[in-house]
Amino acid sequence: DLTAEELPTPIVNALLDDDVVKVAFNAQFERVCLSKYLGTTLNPAAWRCTMVWANELGLPASLAQCAKYLGIDEQKDTRGKALINYFSKPCKPTKVNGGRTRNLPEHDTEKWETFIEYCIQDVKTEMAIADRLAKVPVPDSEWAIYAADQEINDRGVAVDLNLAHEA
Repeated sequence: DLTAEELPTPIVNALLDDDVVKVAFNAQFERVCLSKYLGTTLNPAAWRCTMVWANELGLPASLAQCAKYLGIDEQKDTRGKALINYFSKPCKPTKVNGGRTRNLPEHDTEKWETFIEYCIQDVKTEMAIADRLAKVPVPDSEWAIYAADQEINDRGVAVDLNLAHEA
């Protein structure tokens, strides 16, 4: 919970170390969020995306559906969508919520604790999927293509704004 404590130094060091392979379902999300938090772009070549891995095998791209299809014990927590909507998206300012546009942990500590539990379960689900997929490795050449794709997405696309406005 980064609202309560700093990311421990050994974890920061591992995230910054390209020799440490990081694994996540939809790794781009994790990598980009952590890059923003750390103030540097994390190298996509040091990441393995189990969503991409699952897709490579013709499995669903949804964490919940992939876990369900694989029949793993650690299934996705179904409470997530409402919690993500509450904490991760802007809210409409109302008199009841004091006119705020963001819900923070202190606005509903019980929901926040549930959100933490949800995130922990997601990690358990991701780890169980990674364990199952490890039996069918993706070739290094495919991970090189994945890293190139991520680098292209990180750079974005140059747009001639003057031309766009004139058009």
